[in-house]
Amino acid sequence: MPGKSIQDTISRISQPPTLPEVVMHLIRVVDDPATSASEVSRIISRDQSLTTSVLKLVNSPFYGMSRQITTLTQATVVLGFTTIRNIALTAAIFDEFGGGSTAAMPGGYSRAGFWEHSISCAIAARCLAGYAAYADTEQAFISGLIHDLGKVVLDEYLHEDFRRALELAEQEKMRIREAEQHIFGTDHAEVGGWLARRWNLPDSLVAVIENHHNPTQSQVAPKLAALVHLADIIVRMQGYGHAGDNSNPVIDRMLWVQINISEEAMPSILDDIAEKYHEARDFIEMVRGDV
Repeated sequence: MPGKSIQDTISRISQPPTLPEVVMHLIRVVDDPATSASEVSRIISRDQSLTTSVLKLVNSPFYGMSRQITTLTQATVVLGFTTIRNIALTAAIFDEFGGGSTAAMPGGYSRAGFWEHSISCAIAARCLAGYAAYADTEQAFISGLIHDLGKVVLDEYLHEDFRRALELAEQEKMRIREAEQHIFGTDHAEVGGWLARRWNLPDSLVAVIENHHNPTQSQVAPKLAALVHLADIIVRMQGYGHAGDNSNPVIDRMLWVQINISEEAMPSILDDIAEKYHEARDFIEMVRGDV
């Protein structure tokens, strides 16, 4: 809508969502080389619900532990600080946004389909990161998971207007972000970036959220943004979940060059993503609403 901006949109969110202080603290300390596994476990253990969720996710078949992980310190030592931070962030986000109606809205959007798409994108981004020799595959996973965070914020806090955007996208055969621009004067990428900054998430995650539709514009972590962009397209093409768009953009061939993956590798990549997707069905069901 002409004249509107992201400031207008966020001003209508009277009580912006917050992360638990435990997770905020964890985000601050996890990159500090002086931080110990016992300190990480002490931080998480201050929140009993989060502790339960982290241990539940760590012990899901998705992480392939050969033995039961019974303590947070053990989980941190085995999986590493970054993975534990990402699991805690995942649990916190799904605690905040995991509910909501599972009924389909215009364009086939539903909260359940949205989260399945998000988790599938995370799986695909991690798989692509492996092919691209991108060192931090867990960063790729969490980036894929939260790339569309702005959609669930709009759905949660400005539900009727978000429904109007979905209706407009369906009626006019336009992309959901174009419809959001008409309704809100901004889009889910910008709203998600605003929230990620408010949560003090790492700059690389903020950049991916803001630029996952236009990775070449990312000044921070452009390769990571490209990996998530491609992962997003691939899982849409494969029909894993549904995040509100009914059309798939064409993959820019230059992105394959940017991430240093040959297009000829695509069949193998699709097979690997499909295998990991089916392996993660329990994780998807767990995170959808049972964490």
